Amino acid sequence: MDLLKVWSPILVPLLGLLAGTGWLQYYLKSRSEKQGKYQAYLEGFLIPLEGILKITSSNFLKLQDDRELTSLEYHPGRLQHFFTSLADDDPRKLLWKSRIEWMQKENKNAVDLIDRYYGKIRLREFMDACDEFKLHAKEWELMWSVLYGSGAVPDSLNVSGALLAPKFPDGLEKALQTEIAITRKLAGRM
Repeated sequence: MDLLKVWSPILVPLLGLLAGTGWLQYYLKSRSEKQGKYQAYLEGFLIPLEGILKITSSNFLKLQDDRELTSLEYHPGRLQHFFTSLADDDPRKLLWKSRIEWMQKENKNAVDLIDRYYGKIRLREFMDACDEFKLHAKEWELMWSVLYGSGAVPDSLNVSGALLAPKFPDGLEKALQTEIAITRKLAGRM
């Protein structure tokens, strides 16, 4: 018993130190694993999606720089007639078609990313904006397929001032930036 009284002032802090170190290591390892998951979400989804949106935005602005195309955008029949009236080797037709195909490919990549990471999205507003974007991308591709195809634009859709596809979601880029900021904090990257 005397031995316990003599050694207890030394053993109690020593045991506390050893046990505390184990808990600290567990906490740090657990925190590091969580940060790694957020880092993977950031690098695998959010940053690539941000890059895709910049590319498609740039291409869309370049298409809109052409006044002929911009003035026709809201009248599908005229737009289709304009494209069919251009010679197949007309540089404008080739450039527009290339840009549109590039945008469609990038939109498909964005939709694939969203589908793959949809369950990990944290913000409701970002999730809603992603839903709107998916609809926009798919209908935009459908619209251009119709305009480039041989069939005529149906009369019900051939209305001046009407877009065939919904416009790009206004809040997507802002919601994406908010999601990136939150995820960077959670990943330990400020």
